[in-house]
Amino acid sequence: NRRGLFGEKHPQIAQSYFGLCFAAAPKGNLKEGLEFAKKSLQMRRELLGEEHPDTAESYNGIGYCYAYLGNTEEAFKNQQEALRIRIKTLGENHPQTAMSYMNVGFDYGQLGQKENETKCFQKSLDIRREVLGENHPDTARSYINLGDSYSDLGNEEEALKLRLKSLQIRRHIFGEMHPETAFSYSALGLSYRNLGRKEEALEVDKKALQIRKQMLGDNHHFTADSYEDVAIDLRKLGKAEEAKEYDKKAEE
Repeated sequence: NRRGLFGEKHPQIAQSYFGLCFAAAPKGNLKEGLEFAKKSLQMRRELLGEEHPDTAESYNGIGYCYAYLGNTEEAFKNQQEALRIRIKTLGENHPQTAMSYMNVGFDYGQLGQKENETKCFQKSLDIRREVLGENHPDTARSYINLGDSYSDLGNEEEALKLRLKSLQIRRHIFGEMHPETAFSYSALGLSYRNLGRKEEALEVDKKALQIRKQMLGDNHHFTADSYEDVAIDLRKLGKAEEAKEYDKKAEE
């Protein structure tokens, strides 16, 4: 019992509250998770001060909960504060700072500020490339995020380049048969589809489906997504009857 060992007010107790936040939130207990994150923040501000990496972590947790509760404005304020503290205490070129740029970018996107979202995602990618290297899962994730952002802005050629880069890294790190690799194939299919490159879209979407069937099984929602993608590709190629078979699999 940490309370018995450390007393009520101790950094370890604050860490326990933060841990409870991230135990509760993924199970859908977001309001409970938010309260734990707020307790963690209150204690860390009192014990460690505002300008401390652990305090930034608590702001990040609060932002995470608000985001999933649909309160983007509050999420944005807390993620911005986490970013500010991390830049000051950890420096610009730090993995946690890169994470905060990514989180702020997501909030900008939810607020409809796509240009600012792109800038934050680019910053996150630049830091991760410098600090973690090119062949790192987080760097691959930043390529995907930035690609999605460019796609939303209508720059599909740039999105395609970034998604190809993500695929290259994930194949190198995880191998071909991995859910993350399948995710990159699926993102690539979206770019090809938006560019009107129908045959290439079908090819990579079938690849994503193959991996997901093998790694996740037929009854996983990502596998269902891939069945739907392949059906869309087939219809665009004028193969409506074949597409129906994939539609049925997606609905099962």
